[in-house]
Amino acid sequence: MSVWDDQASRLRRLVGATRPTKVDLEHRLLLSAMTIPSSVHGHIDAARVAPVVAIASGKGGVGKTNLSVNLSIALSQMGLRVTLVDADLGMANADVLCGLLPSVRLDAAVAERERLGSIAIEAPGGFRLVPGAVGVAQMAELSSRERGVIVDGLADLDASSDVVIVDTAAGAGSGVIGFLNAADLAVVVTTPEPTAITDAYGLIKCLVQSYPQQRGCDADFDLRPQVRLVVNQALNGAEAEAVFRRVDGVTARFLQTNVELLGFMTTDLSVQLAVRERRPFMLHRPDCEASLCVARIAAQLSRALGLEANVPRAPRRGVLSALSGWFSRDDRAVRADRAGALG
Repeated sequence: MSVWDDQASRLRRLVGATRPTKVDLEHRLLLSAMTIPSSVHGHIDAARVAPVVAIASGKGGVGKTNLSVNLSIALSQMGLRVTLVDADLGMANADVLCGLLPSVRLDAAVAERERLGSIAIEAPGGFRLVPGAVGVAQMAELSSRERGVIVDGLADLDASSDVVIVDTAAGAGSGVIGFLNAADLAVVVTTPEPTAITDAYGLIKCLVQSYPQQRGCDADFDLRPQVRLVVNQALNGAEAEAVFRRVDGVTARFLQTNVELLGFMTTDLSVQLAVRERRPFMLHRPDCEASLCVARIAAQLSRALGLEANVPRAPRRGVLSALSGWFSRDDRAVRADRAGALG
């Protein structure tokens, strides 16, 4: 039996669980110690597990997908193999920003039980894109079996990627929370607008409330993702810092959780012009302020994940082991109340 088959069988057993237990957490730790052999350019990397970065936002229209696409390009320009999974299930548009017309999308892969690597396409800027579904209502609420297909499909992305970026839907649905919990790094995007800040806090609150069973657990590892904030459409660094301080202040006070600032993007007309041209602004105007901001975010992300060549990599949970947590919990447990202003 291959390593992939063995991991897939373990995940299927996890899918049948309705609520996490200490045994489930130990099972996830066991999976995290396993590795997937990768065959890239004719050689085998014996023990490499790609970190997962999930990018989300409490409110739509804050530039989450634009950040995901251009961050993928910036990381690719650093020499990393990047795969972007458009997981906005039902309303995906990363391909639109790239000027692509995919012939096969995520819904077809789920229906045909294909690996996501088989539908990944080369995108401008050097990264691979797994196109999401568009206008497919049933993709918004997948069954346990269909989610299992996505996990099985993600197995080969780890073998051909240095980092996997997941562009989630906006809001705090169970699927979004599942992807955030699965990630090594959960990136929340907001703007200085009060509604966006409030919704960003609401998303972080839902994320924190989705794993209360880990508190007091005897497991030796913290399975919670690191939470980082990106402030988009800021006037300058000072405004971005003020937004970060506000979010971090209330999460520390009311959720006993701290977030960190991953970076910020200033308001830049070049972004709008690039969107209209269906071309990522990192390629359309590589010297514009937005491109420089994303380059700085990519450098910060690379350091945070230990992706630099001279930095030893910390142990990763990996795509398979991380996403197993999505299936071992009752979806109803993550439907926390998102209402309420900051504080």
